[in-house]
Amino acid sequence: MPYKDKETARAKTAERVRRHRALQDGDVTPDNVTPLGKNVTPEEEKPVTPNKPLFWYREGKKEMLDKVPAGYKVLSDGQVWKPQYSSKPVPVQESGYIGVAKFLIDDEKRGKLRAVCDSLSVRKLGPHVSFGIGGPTMDIVSEMIDMVEAK
Repeated sequence: MPYKDKETARAKTAERVRRHRALQDGDVTPDNVTPLGKNVTPEEEKPVTPNKPLFWYREGKKEMLDKVPAGYKVLSDGQVWKPQYSSKPVPVQESGYIGVAKFLIDDEKRGKLRAVCDSLSVRKLGPHVSFGIGGPTMDIVSEMIDMVEAK
């Protein structure tokens, strides 16, 4: 049932939010709840967490480490691991024409590429579909196949 008075509705909502935040933070007593509903623990009472020992698994056995090797990261439990993939973008090393050339050399791949080009040319989509990203259009690829097969 909605409140008729907007100010009463705001006050009730603020009280529910305060209680919810206090419950999320842990035990609620009048001494450790701030007006915003967060638990407050003085700095001198906060428990000191010791540094966790570093370890990793090699060939199924746990090995303890003194320091983190370069390129490795530490999980919350102290396990050291190396990320499999780098976060840096990998630059494109070949253009679309070099990719087509790889297909033109192999007879089986060239036959499959010829079938794709023929299928696109029947629907008149050859000029609109490119080979890879930034590569030649499929009508150009079809002409390249014709030149390779003519020799």
